[in-house]
Amino acid sequence: MLEHLSPSSVHTFFQCPHKFYINKIEGIPDRTQYAMTVFGTAMHKALDIYSRVFDIRVSVDVLTETLKDLYGQVTVNTDMTECQLTQMGTIALTEFAMKFGATLVPVETEFPITIKRPNKIDIKTIIDYLDEDKIIDYKLGKSWFNTSNPYDYELNMFTYAYAYKEHFGKWPKLYIIRAKYRQKDRQTIFGDWVVDELNLQEDKAEDYFYFYDTVERAIKDGFFPRTLDKKFCGYCSYKGSTCAQTLPYINKEVQNVL
Repeated sequence: MLEHLSPSSVHTFFQCPHKFYINKIEGIPDRTQYAMTVFGTAMHKALDIYSRVFDIRVSVDVLTETLKDLYGQVTVNTDMTECQLTQMGTIALTEFAMKFGATLVPVETEFPITIKRPNKIDIKTIIDYLDEDKIIDYKLGKSWFNTSNPYDYELNMFTYAYAYKEHFGKWPKLYIIRAKYRQKDRQTIFGDWVVDELNLQEDKAEDYFYFYDTVERAIKDGFFPRTLDKKFCGYCSYKGSTCAQTLPYINKEVQNVL
């Protein structure tokens, strides 16, 4: 049995149950990543350091080293090179420092937190930025969340807020600081930083926990078919696996439910 779930693991399941099974149940790492996924990981680390020391040079060094390490560990599917991502990240970090300066002083960064669920799988997650009364989450990928799918962003933020309430006894304010990008000469270029405040209600907990419960039922039933949406297959490390060749595709009725 899986020891815990997280918003990202639920997101993986709803993209492709089969990928969830190989990655989360079998524990086989995904060795293929989108460039913006790699970029987001490196930027999270760089912003974490910036919120501690407020030194842009140190943050850029962390960004550069993290990108170098990631490019050495995984296959990055992209037309963007490591150098291009480093340049874009340096610009983004510089703009972040100019816009926010030393005004964002967290109590904790990269704060691990757990929601205990008796007789169910616990939920674990990490909060980017935690203050005495607010949570800030950084959204750094090229595409922002899809508001028609609550598990794309609301599930993450609700999970953070619910875990915060369980831990600290009060419901926090919720903010997203997101990076905007633009295209120039068919290249992705950093545009600006935008702040959004979210209004998620504590009394909607049942609606959000439904997604975790759906994944838990699938685990108990051994239900891990392949997705019908081939856009998730393009850069997937597991599409050529033996299991992927023999498993049925997820049927349309279930696809509608998910």
